[in-house]
Amino acid sequence: ALVLAMLAGLTNTEAKSLHPNYKLLHGEVHQFGDWLVGCDNQAECTMIGFPLTLATRKLDVAAKEMAIQVSLTGPADAAAVVEFVPFGIDYGNNGAAASNGPFVLNVEYDVAAISAPHGFSRHQLLQMEADAVIKHLSGDRQLVGKALSNGKAAVRFPSAEFERAYNAMQRRRGELLKEIAEKTIEELPGELPDGRSMQPPEKHRRLSAMPHIVSGFAPILAHNLCRNSFTQDMRLYRFTNGTDLWSYACEDGYPSRTYWHMASKAGKSSVPLSLPEPREREVDAGSLGLENAVFDFDFGILREYKFHNGHEDCGIFRAWGYTDSGWQLLERREMPLCKGLSPNDWIRTH
Repeated sequence: ALVLAMLAGLTNTEAKSLHPNYKLLHGEVHQFGDWLVGCDNQAECTMIGFPLTLATRKLDVAAKEMAIQVSLTGPADAAAVVEFVPFGIDYGNNGAAASNGPFVLNVEYDVAAISAPHGFSRHQLLQMEADAVIKHLSGDRQLVGKALSNGKAAVRFPSAEFERAYNAMQRRRGELLKEIAEKTIEELPGELPDGRSMQPPEKHRRLSAMPHIVSGFAPILAHNLCRNSFTQDMRLYRFTNGTDLWSYACEDGYPSRTYWHMASKAGKSSVPLSLPEPREREVDAGSLGLENAVFDFDFGILREYKFHNGHEDCGIFRAWGYTDSGWQLLERREMPLCKGLSPNDWIRTH
């Protein structure tokens, strides 16, 4: 009764934050034991696990470590895709990978089969073996890679709380698929008074831009945040619809931070740019700036790499596209743990 009374005094947001899977429900990456789980708004879900780092090394413990990624995409009944992912200092080191002999997994199959040998590069498992790995980990059993040469443990894999993480991912995917289906029905075109079907809304069309030489009047100076220092690296891009995108950095500021502004027409006063972010409402790119931002003007895409504490293998990546309906968030990827993975391998949450 006391707990119910306490909950009654909370707002909806505060009550949701008490949910054990709040981050996953909020569109963030959630951690369960060895596993990170996230889903994007198209109901494509990914979980990736890293083996727990041992405090001490024992002679009978496998020397190599491998991450596991499990993905659920496509229709509701689609089979899970399982991949082995190298990480850390050996990530992308083909020389080191080639020097290790092949290994096999300690899993059992529902039919008579022999485990295929695996190497140390990133690769996708055959469906039969993927199903066996999921069943093995769901039974709270340790997955081990045994050396093909002598049968000794050669590779360590993540395991802790796999079943909880996998079940949470399946539930969240089911909820998202239901939301998408209901939204699709709601957005079906209706009928006009004369009986004709309404045309469905057109998709956003992305606009390209061209860089221009900055000379004379720069309309962003009124919003300049550099205060007592000078602006530097001033840039101007003009979109095909005539709007201007400006960017600059501060001489005494954080070297990787840039500030972005938009003007409705050439020579017009600009305003600080606010970029859409469904999870946070907006990102203030004009007043607070973007970190490690790159603008691909040929495609009208503005990217931000917001790394954690200087590490380039963890953080948040976002990409926005400028369209005939304004800026749209195209993609968001996240990796809360610094494990040597590039942004392309981070978990997509939008």
